[in-house]
Amino acid sequence: MQLQNQKLVVIVADNIWQRQLEQMRGQLLFRLNSVLGRTLVKSIELRIDPKKLAKVRGTSEGSKKEPPDYKIPEELVTAAAGIEDTKLRRAFLGAATSCIRRIETSSES
Repeated sequence: MQLQNQKLVVIVADNIWQRQLEQMRGQLLFRLNSVLGRTLVKSIELRIDPKKLAKVRGTSEGSKKEPPDYKIPEELVTAAAGIEDTKLRRAFLGAATSCIRRIETSSES
């Protein structure tokens, strides 16, 4: 997942995930920007790349977990509560948390 020129690029495993997320694109944009408190993401591009996704998942399992003391903002948890699919909700929380952490880190510099 990358943020490039206000476009969030999301790698998905297959066209089923792509179609499901495309149907939720507007809702995801609204919720993500609401949690961020500003319009940081203007569009979402969904790319099918199962090999890249598998590679990212494999490297992130141990090395990129959030520190145990990091608390996910309540607004983000509330926004994610409307996503019924467990895996999709987890992916949304991970992406949004990552984006928030990146903003916090860049503003501290």
